[in-house]
Amino acid sequence: MTCHFIRIHHGEFNDRHDTIPTGYDLVVVEQSDIDNNTFDSAMVLYGYDEIGLYDNDFNNPIHGYLSLETA
Repeated sequence: MTCHFIRIHHGEFNDRHDTIPTGYDLVVVEQSDIDNNTFDSAMVLYGYDEIGLYDNDFNNPIHGYLSLETA
């Protein structure tokens, strides 16, 4: 399985990202999972209004778009 992650920073989603790219999910994930390319902790968010809502469930939350592809 191949993972593609596009990180977004706080404030960036307010002005530049009105729609989630096709084939991607909006997620919050642990920084360590990004570093290890595992994404086991990824939680799907169903809108930009949910960004920050679950940050307390993570040690180092990172927001972005995640696409999973099977070969």
